[in-house]
Amino acid sequence: MKRQVLALWLAPALLAACTAFAPPLPGQDETQVRQRLGSPTARHALPDGTTRLEFATGPFGRQTRMVDLGRNGRVTAATQVLEDTYLAAF
Repeated sequence: MKRQVLALWLAPALLAACTAFAPPLPGQDETQVRQRLGSPTARHALPDGTTRLEFATGPFGRQTRMVDLGRNGRVTAATQVLEDTYLAAF
């Protein structure tokens, strides 16, 4: 019985943790991105006038997302850069 109660409490928490770092959707504005991912760890102005927001999870994190915002401030791309395809480029 105790395990069932514990499972009922943990399941929503684990689900919330997974969705909290889900990538933002194209077309969302910066406010919506911040609501989903929190404050970016870095903000980069790109040469073409767009902005890249960096969401790093720290030294032991397994995800670092780069979210590109167009000149209109809306998401154009969201990339998880701690993947083999990106790391192999270095």
